[in-house]
Amino acid sequence: MTKSNSAIFLISVLALNMAASGGLCRRASSFPQNVVQKWQEQYSDIDGQIAATNSLGKRRDNAFGKMASRHALVLAGDRDPADVVLRRTGALMESLKRLEDCPDLSAFESRLEQLRSQNRGGLAKASAAAREALYLEACALRRQIAISNPLLDFNDVLYVERALCGNWEETGHHCCDQFHNFTNAPGGWVYIMKDAFSDNPQRANLLQNAVVENGQFEGQRLVDLTGKCLSPELSFDGQTVLFAFAEGGCKNNNHIKFGLPPHEHFWNDQNCWHIFKINIDGTGLRQLTFGPYDDFDPCFLPNGRITFISNRREGYGRCHFRLVPTYTLYSMKDDGSDIICLSFHETNEWHPSVNNDGMIVYTRWDYIDRPDLASHHIWTCYPDGRDPRAPHGNYPEPYATHVDGGWGDTFRKRPNGEYNIKAIPGTASKYTATAGPHHGESYGCPVILDIAIEDDNCMSQITKIVDVGFPESEVGGTVGGSYGTVWPLSEEFFLCNRDGGLALLDIHGNVEYFGGGHTMRPVDPIPVKARTKPPVIPVQTWQGEREGAPDHQRAVISVMNINVADYPLPDNAEITHMRIIQAFPHSQPFSVYAGHGEHSQGRMPIGTVPVEEDGSVYCEAPVGKQIYFQLLDEKGHAIASMRSGTYVHPGEHLTCVGCHESKWESPPPMTSTPLALRREPSPIEPEVGGVNPIGFDLVQPIIQSKLSGTFSSNYHDLEPIIFYLESGIYWMQYQHGGSRTIPGRFGALESGMLKTINGMNHNLTDEEYRKIVLWLDCNSNEFGLARNGGYHPQAYLMDYDENNPSGVEYDRPARGSTTIKLQRFAPSGEPHIRVTNRMLTVNSGANEGADLAVYDLSGRVVLRRRLGHGTSCIDLGAQGVAAGSYVVRLTDAKQRTLQSRRIVAAR
Repeated sequence: MTKSNSAIFLISVLALNMAASGGLCRRASSFPQNVVQKWQEQYSDIDGQIAATNSLGKRRDNAFGKMASRHALVLAGDRDPADVVLRRTGALMESLKRLEDCPDLSAFESRLEQLRSQNRGGLAKASAAAREALYLEACALRRQIAISNPLLDFNDVLYVERALCGNWEETGHHCCDQFHNFTNAPGGWVYIMKDAFSDNPQRANLLQNAVVENGQFEGQRLVDLTGKCLSPELSFDGQTVLFAFAEGGCKNNNHIKFGLPPHEHFWNDQNCWHIFKINIDGTGLRQLTFGPYDDFDPCFLPNGRITFISNRREGYGRCHFRLVPTYTLYSMKDDGSDIICLSFHETNEWHPSVNNDGMIVYTRWDYIDRPDLASHHIWTCYPDGRDPRAPHGNYPEPYATHVDGGWGDTFRKRPNGEYNIKAIPGTASKYTATAGPHHGESYGCPVILDIAIEDDNCMSQITKIVDVGFPESEVGGTVGGSYGTVWPLSEEFFLCNRDGGLALLDIHGNVEYFGGGHTMRPVDPIPVKARTKPPVIPVQTWQGEREGAPDHQRAVISVMNINVADYPLPDNAEITHMRIIQAFPHSQPFSVYAGHGEHSQGRMPIGTVPVEEDGSVYCEAPVGKQIYFQLLDEKGHAIASMRSGTYVHPGEHLTCVGCHESKWESPPPMTSTPLALRREPSPIEPEVGGVNPIGFDLVQPIIQSKLSGTFSSNYHDLEPIIFYLESGIYWMQYQHGGSRTIPGRFGALESGMLKTINGMNHNLTDEEYRKIVLWLDCNSNEFGLARNGGYHPQAYLMDYDENNPSGVEYDRPARGSTTIKLQRFAPSGEPHIRVTNRMLTVNSGANEGADLAVYDLSGRVVLRRRLGHGTSCIDLGAQGVAAGSYVVRLTDAKQRTLQSRRIVAAR
């Protein structure tokens, strides 16, 4: 809005006000200047969007994916911002009218029709100043409607203020470095915006008068220190606030590249993030975590514990040319005691929250033997850390980049990462997230994820809330964007951060700022009110205070049928064993070396276990380490391999339906208890070479003594004929890229080396042949331990006990056969319905199949499925069914009820 038009503009506003009829509606001139200023800024923003849309050949920012509402777009008939705001305001009103307890909006409806009439009438061809005046009146009406939302049943909003980081990775412009203390400027605190939606909101520093009651800052006020705050959290009853605090200021770590200072120069008890708690009234400030570790992103669990993110596990990122520690999920009691590791993942994790069925949801960076930028998306696990799963986005295409085939690429056609994931209230499968960059801070495009929709490895589960591009994938550059940290009020209404303010956001593109007076970017808005506590899920691991309890048994792994998979095994493959491999975290900083696979991890074959004729597996488990599995034929060749990882906690029973089974289809019916589960768990049999890190030294003597006329015994000379997978950043690696393995096209069988050996007369013993196969199946690394030779201290094996390298809990009682009973799966003449935790088991009895419907207690259908004859198992959690009470009904082809039963799911 130009200054030259200001006089005409003011006259136009007065004219509109005088022409308007009376009533409850306020005019633009009655709002505070800071509110009007935000509307004026939005005018320029919308005007720019219209110009960009109308520009010939200009690429639309909504090139990827679907919008939650078409009104959030700039449409063909939009002439100026007044058209856009009037249209979006009408959509907002219609959404509000569908809400329970919606107030009387008739006065606003009359005012909207009045403005629409003016827009269609004389003002349609009015001067720019008059059009701008009409726009401001539309904004004034929009604000009044927006704050009439019955979902705004609170007055105050909790948040923190935080400075933007620098423009280089070393100064915080990276998804990992953004949360280092020394990349964050001091001065941000925990605030409550009181009377947030009024004309006179009050910005109150929650820490202003609080004195620390314990720890290293006892007797001091944090606001008197040179520090900053991060990641607020509010208890379910709305009475207790958690946050992270760190002392100290910004400090560039570029010089770490030269290996001069040790880790402790940057991470010590004085300058790390520590978690604190305080009452909502500003009393009772206590420090919960201590030591030379970054602890942040706290989140209350329904059972009273707190999960958080920490670098206590130690280890470093694999692809950085600087010092970047790994941080993952942890848990503690609400007084800071009994700290345990929930996630043994070897790369970073962020932003845990609790979904509506009591599970932890969080973001994980997952790149085992695949591109660095492949996946930073939603994962779920139980509150005790069990059973980490990726229901969305973890396997973009291509799966593999073999030399004899072309491939598509969905890596660049979807969000690079999804951060600050929150469950939408009242839904079973929907979440909000911020689609942001890898090389940047976690700001970007607000999106809705629906994990009940089948994942197409691209955009099927993603809906945009606003019409902006995804940083680093859809649009160039790595700047995160103007939106961040969405808090969902419903599927249509949200709190969020946009640029330097807090805002109400809806799916129609309306952005209404509230509050003000910020000195830094306000992030992580949380309504100050009590909220429904999700169900408490029983703990089924034995860590911390539970370790060694009488009921602590040896951890095990079971697979119902390895043939249940969304990508079939080759017809000629006879799977006889499953190999368990440990992937070591990097113990040294900087980009370290293990072999030809760039950023490859050191690894160790722990051993193999048998696969029964029906495809079932039941075996003892390594605990406390990241592992992955391979399926082997009778000669020990890996037919399929994971390119992700999992882990087992002490005492846990990790159970899988199959190997990469579809989460959106029922597994085939089981007519009896799987064979492996009728016996005691198999011990893990060591591979050739023992339970040791695997490197070229395993096979080099064999090549020298038996194959010297065929192959060089120099590791680097073998690069063209060995098999390895590696990382890539902005490109897809030829032959060595992708996100998954194609069964039968992996490892030794895919390598030129083994094809040559199998085509020649050799005198290799079975053990020597097996060693070569094993090495090729384990990414053909030169070293079993990745290392940076120029950095001290020396590399060491993490998550490794030389007295028990396999990690099996030999000191705990062995389990017997599984508690799954034969009759649970046996066909019978009568239908039956059973549920254990979140696994629904349904037998259609002697009928020719049945129709299954699951109803919530309001009568709404939350799941339908056509079942075949026999028994079907359905993971309700994977289908997006939240914890709670439901009615399950089985009907035959004539819709006659076969059985109906009330169940309680995911307890």
